[in-house]
Amino acid sequence: MLPRLNVCVGRLWPVAARDNLGDVSSVDLEARQIRCTIVYDGPALGGKTSNLQYLYDRTPAESRSAMVHVANADERRLTFDLVPRTIAPVRGLALRFTLVTIPGSVYFDEARRAMCADADAVVFVADSQIERLEANVERWETLAANLASHGIDVEHIPGVRQFNKRDLPSAAPIEVLDRALAHPHWPHTTAIAHRGEGVFDSLRIAARWVARRLSCSIDLQAPSTVVDPRSGLAPK
Repeated sequence: MLPRLNVCVGRLWPVAARDNLGDVSSVDLEARQIRCTIVYDGPALGGKTSNLQYLYDRTPAESRSAMVHVANADERRLTFDLVPRTIAPVRGLALRFTLVTIPGSVYFDEARRAMCADADAVVFVADSQIERLEANVERWETLAANLASHGIDVEHIPGVRQFNKRDLPSAAPIEVLDRALAHPHWPHTTAIAHRGEGVFDSLRIAARWVARRLSCSIDLQAPSTVVDPRSGLAPK
């Protein structure tokens, strides 16, 4: 078993409930990596799968793991590990991100809630079609509730709002989506995920935000290091 220094979260977090939740990010000293999780949430069929598939297809094999597919009659879930070349190491350790799509169907409420417990950052993939505005808002509110169930405040976790399907004729104005899915710190990107437009931009924002928070707080000399990659405001 690889020697591992766990990176605990909680005491830097402005919600007391975080103190008893255990480990989220971890440092693998032998592999010289910090492991983090970025979850892709959003309404069903909004483009989460398209995002991960494009990222996987365009990432060199040596920088990613194999893709894991969890398929059912309603929706597919994807996950794979990625070591971005564009993200600088933190204290000499490479960042290894697990990217995972959260199912959008209401039939998987419990699974969605459980998956939020491991989130270090979120990419919320919104469907820009005006007729999907209500579905976007419903998923947005559910995301906040699911994070809160684990003591995570959606206003503090790193994230980005991706307004996908901008190529469709019924796409709502950016101002409408920005107002309906308002967040004090998360920036938004525009995307056409099936063509790859905006896909890497969204990941880059979330990953760099996590990296900056870790670089400010991690101390590899202390066995009880306290790190919260989800605290603070968006990077400038």
